[in-house]
Amino acid sequence: MNLGGTGCHAMAAMRTMEGRETAILHHMGGEGAMWIGMSRFAERDHMFQNIGDGTFSHSGSMAVRAAVAANVNITFKVLVNGFISMTGGQEIPGQLDTVGICRDVLAEGARKVVVVTEDPRRVRRHGTLPRGVRVEHRKKLLQVQTELAKPPASRS
Repeated sequence: MNLGGTGCHAMAAMRTMEGRETAILHHMGGEGAMWIGMSRFAERDHMFQNIGDGTFSHSGSMAVRAAVAANVNITFKVLVNGFISMTGGQEIPGQLDTVGICRDVLAEGARKVVVVTEDPRRVRRHGTLPRGVRVEHRKKLLQVQTELAKPPASRS
């Protein structure tokens, strides 16, 4: 199950694909905040949170910081497309690339970062990823998500 936010994720909630479910939408920049409150009362122990790189850059990075501070088991899935898409496709002020986003989430205290992409070689060519960041092909997305959904104590 995924949490969404204002933007592209609202469209995902309108059309559920097999194996993909976006359950709750909330304001832009608050991605993950609902899970901070819900997690202690939920039957599940993990949640995925979708967020675009535009939202991440202007306000969503604080949601990562809040989730780490609250010690909740959540995986942020950051879609890197280089634009603030839902509000017109404009460039992102102070835009971070994939490497920069990886550095930021690690600096905020993320335990594990995995880049999933159609072209792993391109990601490796465009900058030095921080130590410990793994790159996987998009074909392995479900495998990576299964791994990341495990409780932190059992993660390898």
